[in-house]
Amino acid sequence: METFTFYNNPDLNTSDFLSHRNQINIHRMSIFNKAIIFLELVFLFLAFYSYTLEPYSPFHYVNYMIMYSFMIGLNLVSYLLFRRYSPQKNNMKYEKKYYRLTLIFLFLFVLWGAIVSIMDQHLYGSLSAFFVNIIIVIAIFNINSKHITLIEILSISVLYIGIIFFQKDGDILRGNFVNSSVFLVFTLIAFNIHYHQFCKSYLESKTLKNQIRENIMIQMNLENQINQLSEKANIDALTHLPNRRGLHHYLQKIKKAHLIESVPICFIMMDIDYFKTYNDNYGHIAGDKVLVKVSNVLEEMQVTNQEFVCRFGGEEFLYISVGQNLREANQLSNQIKEKIKALHISHGHSDVSPYLTLSFGIHICSVGDLEDFESHIDAADRALYDAKNSGRNSIFSR
Repeated sequence: METFTFYNNPDLNTSDFLSHRNQINIHRMSIFNKAIIFLELVFLFLAFYSYTLEPYSPFHYVNYMIMYSFMIGLNLVSYLLFRRYSPQKNNMKYEKKYYRLTLIFLFLFVLWGAIVSIMDQHLYGSLSAFFVNIIIVIAIFNINSKHITLIEILSISVLYIGIIFFQKDGDILRGNFVNSSVFLVFTLIAFNIHYHQFCKSYLESKTLKNQIRENIMIQMNLENQINQLSEKANIDALTHLPNRRGLHHYLQKIKKAHLIESVPICFIMMDIDYFKTYNDNYGHIAGDKVLVKVSNVLEEMQVTNQEFVCRFGGEEFLYISVGQNLREANQLSNQIKEKIKALHISHGHSDVSPYLTLSFGIHICSVGDLEDFESHIDAADRALYDAKNSGRNSIFSR
């Protein structure tokens, strides 16, 4: 009952399983056809040679030569036919067609063994040809148990009928009936075990592949989540600009970009003037809105991937531009000043302007000096300190 349920597993009735079974059978069939053609050619040559030496021998060489020739032709047709099989098509109708062709070949192969065994009866009563062919089919091919049972029953029926007419010795006849019947039962049991193991291996392999696929998907999802978390860790929650962690990541990328060492890189440190008094008088929510507006302006100023802006901390922002010299950095700082001024954000508690303003500290170095980038950021910070000490709303460089 368990075996019956096993064979009714829906995974064993898919085009994928049929293709898997056909690929194995047809690959083995190709090797098998070549081996049989070679062996039968040898037997055909030996039979022909023996016939030329003893044309009137009781051994019916002509009949055997006909059977050898038939087997050569059968395997040649099989070899050419199965070479046309393409596993890429992988559809149910196509796979069933080639499976049926496999069954036809195996039936003819086993039937050939039965006929040769019938022919052997008049000399030595052997059933070895039939037994050998059955064993070969069981050992090499993967065929549904009910189909191999049908093949064996049909071929052994022909064998039973044939030996009745060709075997005159009653004792040998009874022995052949007993031996072939016992052989039939045990080969069917053996083949059922063989095919059951084949199906089990396929199902286990499929389960393992599904588990591997699921694990890969889980791993990809985890990697995506890690990347998202990493990106979030690099981004300031309020302004959505990169934070100091994102700054460090960017500078590492610049160092690894193999740029010419003499290429200039400018650090522009910016600070909102009198931001503490703004927060104290307008409230922290209004202060957060100001930080967002300033960050939007700075983000708009990024026009190439050689420019980078981040929230350095509190009301401080850092703008980095690769390839800009001091004159260009001053121009950029003035453009930012004008854009912030154009926002007309009221700041009634500033000592330098009725509107919100920024102070700027600029430092220029070369890409080749980035090994100690913190010292360059510190230099820009000191330039900003000079700007604030000079009255704010101004630009200083170091």
